[in-house]
Amino acid sequence: MMRRNSFKTKLVGYLVNINCDFTREKIKAIDKEHEIQWIRPGEIGSLEDSDSVFFTINASSSDQIDKFFADNNIQSEKNTNISGLIYSTCFSCHSASFSSAKSFQIGKTRELFDFGVYHTLKEIQDWLKTLPTQWLKTYGKSYENRPLHVIDIGDEKDPTIVIECGIHAREWVSVAFCPFLIDQISSKKWEKEGIRWVIFPMVNPDGYRFSWRFNRFWRKNRRIIRDSPCHGVDLNRNFDIEWGRYSTSDNPCGETFGGSKPFSEPESAAFRDYVQKIETKIAFVSYHAYSEFIIYPYSASIRANSPFKEALRSLALRMSDAIYNEHGRQYSYGEGAVAFYAASGGSDDWIHKQGVPIAYTIELRDKGLNGFLLPENELIDTFSENLKGLKELVRDVRNITRFAQFTKATNVPPVFSETTSIFEMTKSKNSVTTTSELKNIEKHKENSEDADKSKAQIDEGKDGCTAGGHLGKKYSKCWISCENDYKMIFQDDGEQDSNTVEIQCKATGKWKAARPF
Repeated sequence: MMRRNSFKTKLVGYLVNINCDFTREKIKAIDKEHEIQWIRPGEIGSLEDSDSVFFTINASSSDQIDKFFADNNIQSEKNTNISGLIYSTCFSCHSASFSSAKSFQIGKTRELFDFGVYHTLKEIQDWLKTLPTQWLKTYGKSYENRPLHVIDIGDEKDPTIVIECGIHAREWVSVAFCPFLIDQISSKKWEKEGIRWVIFPMVNPDGYRFSWRFNRFWRKNRRIIRDSPCHGVDLNRNFDIEWGRYSTSDNPCGETFGGSKPFSEPESAAFRDYVQKIETKIAFVSYHAYSEFIIYPYSASIRANSPFKEALRSLALRMSDAIYNEHGRQYSYGEGAVAFYAASGGSDDWIHKQGVPIAYTIELRDKGLNGFLLPENELIDTFSENLKGLKELVRDVRNITRFAQFTKATNVPPVFSETTSIFEMTKSKNSVTTTSELKNIEKHKENSEDADKSKAQIDEGKDGCTAGGHLGKKYSKCWISCENDYKMIFQDDGEQDSNTVEIQCKATGKWKAARPF
């Protein structure tokens, strides 16, 4: 039985150092014309924060990329052995898992399923069929007519935790986590009493199968797009929450193509329909890879704040601490649009807007060393540390009053007003930037020779409410990254054209210039 070492689509990888905005914009242009798989950073939405980029593309297109780089005088390193890289990185620590003896087949006992290795779509589906029939349900069909399974454990009257895995095909560690979690709940009775668990183990089966057979770095589903040579919709840009706005492509070749309309895809629509019928849902977690990051709403809007923002932050802190105490891995946390990057149409924001107070996206291991190719020998540790984090969430679901006590701690308005100055705005002590820090920014700006051109205000423009200010550069939106610190986001009124916004990073004390997004 051949496993894990053959991909029918040959890939070529490119490593490009981004030393100027010209190179950055040219890299973006490639994404509009070719089916690129972003490896580092993991999404084009993070490109502005990167000094280098690594992406893969079908070998059949590599000659065009080579010519494009040559014509634009862009230096790159080319890797033609991507399949070898995938094989050696993902599976080198479990060579025995290549044998058919390790392969799980239906009819065998559940105990033979090895949670420490990656499994094919068929192996996972066969394992799901060994679960009690009252738990395993089919809630729809995928674009390629595969069954969409959900595991529903517990009493419908109990508070419900919804778990989602595998919405992005290449994030194999996410797909591997859900069977492990199901096994802990069903076999070991982990946090089973008084909780209803609704677990979607693989939201994107078509894409996952494609990532095994053809392209390891495939992200989207497998929809055929009319009048386009490219395939697939990013299911996590297809939910009806600020659809099509941030970090979403309207180009079918783009990895973040959001589809023709919200819920255009059978996978996202079926997920919506099942979840909306759950009347007792209290919490939701979507597992992704990679970054070791706990994200809470909102990612879909830069200007909107969750009414549960401080409660979500407090719980994220406790989850991060619990994860760290297991194996010493430090998961960062923060509000999606500010701490990670703005991205519309995600399942976590959509379900939070539906009234589910506890909602997170958790980016699993690692921080980029192996990226999507997390070695199998890290799987069990990844799972066990995240069980510790999930246990903190379960505590708050059991005692929702404990969670809700933090909801009054924030004094950040849900939507910024047009008249409030950013330097006068008072934030809570746990917010990204304090009043004193904003005054330091103001002082720095006053000392600038371009200060007379700048008047930072909150501007609720057509592009959305964004904390704003400029020193003259004509940006519609701009942002900075402070290494491991938070990003601050600004909105420019577009009247001048000279210097960029600058802001002081809390962690390093350094001033950094904003860049266009």
